Amino acid sequence: MNLIHCPDCDKKISPRANFCPHCGCPSQYFGSVSTPTFVPAQRLPVSTVRQDITEVANYLLAFDRDYSSLFQPSQYITQRELQNLHEAYDHIADMLKKPGVILKNTDLAAVNSFLKKHESLDDDALAHNNDFVTGKVDEYKEYFDNILLKIDRNIVLDNEQRCAVVTEDDYVLLIAGAGAGKTTTMAAKVKYLVDKCGVAPEDIIVISYTNKAIGELRDKINKSLGIPAKISTFHAFAFEIVRRYSDTPPEVSFKSYVYIYEMLDKAVFDNKNLMRNLVLFLGYYFDMSEDVFKFDNLNQYHLYKSQQFYETIKSSFPPAKTSTSTS
Repeated sequence: MNLIHCPDCDKKISPRANFCPHCGCPSQYFGSVSTPTFVPAQRLPVSTVRQDITEVANYLLAFDRDYSSLFQPSQYITQRELQNLHEAYDHIADMLKKPGVILKNTDLAAVNSFLKKHESLDDDALAHNNDFVTGKVDEYKEYFDNILLKIDRNIVLDNEQRCAVVTEDDYVLLIAGAGAGKTTTMAAKVKYLVDKCGVAPEDIIVISYTNKAIGELRDKINKSLGIPAKISTFHAFAFEIVRRYSDTPPEVSFKSYVYIYEMLDKAVFDNKNLMRNLVLFLGYYFDMSEDVFKFDNLNQYHLYKSQQFYETIKSSFPPAKTSTSTS
């Protein structure tokens, strides 16, 4: 009987054996002798690669290196960095999880460690960033207590504002109501970037929607804090870019409100499903209830709301006193 080589340990075994007596490899894999080697630069899709894997050690070593570099206690893990790690190693994890994979000359403990870290990668990054933010807030407590001293001695950042300032992600969304301190937080963020992160003021641009907000930001950042960062509205910033590359100034249309009204009145209002979704969206910003669906057009609804508003105001006053006289 001709002996064959075990595809796992490469020792000679009987082709009729149910498993390799040396390493325990099942007989169903005895025919898998030659298998491809993965090359990182190719990034082959999982569907185009055979299930038999001969070498993954290079990938495991590279992942450990990149993982350790990313999870440094002194740095925040951005979404871009996390996505890059996923793009580099997700396909390796997918192949290792496929049934019937053969690992030749590979440390199984290293494979299991890789799969465990990859599985919890997002949760671990979130926990790491939470620890980073908490640590920075504690480290710079005295700094944050006095960060806006030049603007107003009575302004003290709360914990949520401090966490927002030290967060170093690619994109950070702040959601807060009017007067909650968003402008103050932006001013503190600019000062923190200059003081603690070494960002040059000329590399910072602060953009807002209204001239009022821009005026407040300029008073706080440019004047009070003395940081010459560029502060502009969206429109002014866009206009500046257009003028930089064109001698012809762009034309600005002031008919946008007419266009929006026509769109709502003619295209949206009669589509009840679309209108309902719009109302739910606007409900976060305006006082609009589902009563709007009871009317034939927006004008009727506005007249109804105006009357209700009048009745509400009238009910807040005490009834007028009547005087009687006798003769």
